[in-house]
Amino acid sequence: MVKGWLRKQGFFHETDFGTPQGGIISPLLANIALNGIEVSFGIDYRKRLANNKSGFRLTLQDYQKVDAKHPPRSMIRYADDFVVLCETEADAKLVSAELKDILLIRKLELSSEKTNIAHISEGFEFLGFHIIVRKMVMNSIGKRKEKFEGYKLLITPSNKSSSENYNILNSSSKSSTSLCKHLREII
Repeated sequence: MVKGWLRKQGFFHETDFGTPQGGIISPLLANIALNGIEVSFGIDYRKRLANNKSGFRLTLQDYQKVDAKHPPRSMIRYADDFVVLCETEADAKLVSAELKDILLIRKLELSSEKTNIAHISEGFEFLGFHIIVRKMVMNSIGKRKEKFEGYKLLITPSNKSSSENYNILNSSSKSSTSLCKHLREII
């Protein structure tokens, strides 16, 4: 689509290499190429919202009403980085296989270094953050002092991004003025 438009405008020129990694056009092209990929493997948030009777949060029954042949899945995507959340390991493997086929049609492929299947209790890295769910024992609030078990989602900076930021800040000069200038560039 983009190539056709550029060709029509007279801006298209054949090259021996693709879009540079980290280039300003790269996220836009990724969004164009991956637009609608969620629907390709059974994720349709509009249908889910239409079936949402609870007003706040979707229940398992809400997901099942949408499409009985697809298990509940969710996708979080930022340009060409994405995470697909599934309920079972078997479904995650199925999504991985489906995704390879879907991307092949779009002349894209998954990076073998970045692609993995992990349980949320083991955690995973995404966009410089470590995301994990921990089982917690909590005390109830009020007169009754009962304990109950629950789960808590923890999102913290990944070790890699934390050490990179520490090294950048540590290597900058020690004056507060230069440190503030350097931090403004990062933020």
